[in-house]
Amino acid sequence: MGTLYREIVEYKYQRLIKLLLKIIYVVLAFDVAFILYSARDAIQKSDYVGYGVLSASIILGLTAWRKSKRKYRYAIIDKELIIERFDGNKRRVELNLNIKNIVSLEKLPSNTAAPNVEKEYTFTCTGRRGQAYRCIFEKNGKLYSFNFEPSNALLKKIEAYRCR
Repeated sequence: MGTLYREIVEYKYQRLIKLLLKIIYVVLAFDVAFILYSARDAIQKSDYVGYGVLSASIILGLTAWRKSKRKYRYAIIDKELIIERFDGNKRRVELNLNIKNIVSLEKLPSNTAAPNVEKEYTFTCTGRRGQAYRCIFEKNGKLYSFNFEPSNALLKKIEAYRCR
């Protein structure tokens, strides 16, 4: 068995997301109370704003919760780069490729456009593109691309295996 290297990238602002969820649920509680209170009266146009805020609060809360639970694990095992996604306790292998098949590895945002790629994947937890890298690789004669957030140690390992 070859060299083994692993790292996990996860959402960095989990405290902020928990605070945001608490604020959303307080707003949601006030909104439900407003809707129940105004249900006794005749339906007015202002009630529709309450329904909109209620729907938006639920959608934002669920989206934020799912985003905070997602993690990615980047691993190098036997000269293969393996990217796994964790949604809570669920684990799924997203990508498995030989490091020799990597055509280019560049920091985003780069001025060079990606060549005609068949499909582009995103394996990042933050919305900041300044920390992300684009990797273009060849598989079955076609070019594919993915964005990810590797550490400097992982980048050095990938470059070392590419040069061998």
